[in-house]
Amino acid sequence: EQMQLFLLTSDYLQSYFDKPAWLACMTGDFFTQFYYWVGGGAVVLTFSILILGYFVHRAFVQCGFRRGTYAIAVVVMTVEAVRHFGWLYTLSSTYALIGGTGMFLIYCRFKDLSKIRNWIMALILSPLTYWLFGYGCWVFVLLLFVRGIMQRRIVIPGIVLLITIVFPLCLRGLYLLTRSEIYTYPGLGQLQKPEWITETLFGLDCETYFNHPRQVIRMARRSGLKLPQVSYFYNLAQAEQGTLADSLLTFYQPISKGLFLDINSRSSLFNIYFGNEVFYRLGAMTLTEHAAILASVFSPGNRNVRMVKRLAEVNMINNDTLGAMKYLRLLDCTLFYKTWAAKRMFATHSPSVSTWLDAKRRYIMKSDTIRRADAYPMVLRGLLNANPENRMALDYLLCGDLLNKELVGFMNDYRQYCIKRKMIETPQIYQEALLICYSLGQLTLDELKRCGIRSDIIHDLSEYTEIYKKNKGDGHVLQPLFGHTYWFYYHYATYKI
Repeated sequence: EQMQLFLLTSDYLQSYFDKPAWLACMTGDFFTQFYYWVGGGAVVLTFSILILGYFVHRAFVQCGFRRGTYAIAVVVMTVEAVRHFGWLYTLSSTYALIGGTGMFLIYCRFKDLSKIRNWIMALILSPLTYWLFGYGCWVFVLLLFVRGIMQRRIVIPGIVLLITIVFPLCLRGLYLLTRSEIYTYPGLGQLQKPEWITETLFGLDCETYFNHPRQVIRMARRSGLKLPQVSYFYNLAQAEQGTLADSLLTFYQPISKGLFLDINSRSSLFNIYFGNEVFYRLGAMTLTEHAAILASVFSPGNRNVRMVKRLAEVNMINNDTLGAMKYLRLLDCTLFYKTWAAKRMFATHSPSVSTWLDAKRRYIMKSDTIRRADAYPMVLRGLLNANPENRMALDYLLCGDLLNKELVGFMNDYRQYCIKRKMIETPQIYQEALLICYSLGQLTLDELKRCGIRSDIIHDLSEYTEIYKKNKGDGHVLQPLFGHTYWFYYHYATYKI
């Protein structure tokens, strides 16, 4: 539902005529909007598959089958349901099948016509079916052949098949589709097993989007998946609760790739879709806008209502009225997001929106810089310079240094943003790292005293060092006692691609 943008405007509806199967796509996208409601997706999909099953049953009855029509319908419904296991398989493809079957039923309504008129009707309906329902025309032709075989008349189906092959090819230049796409639009999908990993990732994304950090943490731990995307959502949820540093080494960490997802030419669609969340919550609006635009570009049909919402929010926070209104006016033309947009129109800000804007604007950068898009430490330092109270940015900066084992960078950042600004409480992982820095001569004794290192952590380091030396660095002996300490991570953690 969030990976499309259905606008109730004449210009938008006319855009469906740029490709075949305009009626199937328009119908499918319209009903996909109702996935917005909890349970709406299940209801819409069940209703659509039931319609398909009923049409298939009626079609085979018209073909002359006296038995087995319900069994055929159940098989078709099951296959279609399985194809929907693929997360990129759209409802429009289901309505292409429904449309092709429905056109055959319309053809059967004129069975009393003369032979010539019957031919003409079939020849007209074949290209019309393709125009309206895309690859649903193959269902129409298939059912014509089945009916022809039952009646021992296959001349008309043969001619219709020839037209169905030639007609799309003639329109390939107009629709700007490849040879395979022209025959399979709006998409065939494939038979596949349920994608449980994909389901988990989208579940984490949705819970993050709706601001349920505790649920995100529970889902991530329960999944048992060692993936950068899972660590990304887990870390983001912990950071929002102010516990990123305390929980960092209690969960799988693929070095700093669990803090920021790679977004480049080799990135997966998941990284592109999910990547903007951390920037938005940190206050890095330029990177948020960049990631949201990329997600829109790589969405089916370059339409993504969630990213339009995010772009509207970014422009509102940046106080770019014209930019925000561009996106809010788009959302005002939707069925389910017009109320959301109306509350954020600049002339009618609700009190809650004004409070949200004031809170978000406190964290944005106050100066412009030129940098690479993936220069995340520089971005985080800019955010801290703009607002030293941005604890989330501080934790992401220091934790990133530690996960990459960049102790020199960690020490410099800690001096700049913690010691100089008299950080009241130092999380345990930072204290453990500071002791390493002291042992390496990167920290003076006076600075160490100002860091407030707990005595029990100093005692644990002495015990860790003694066991390390006694067992000649055998990590298997140290892991049960010190597996969640930064000392153990510093000595033994590696990342394999």
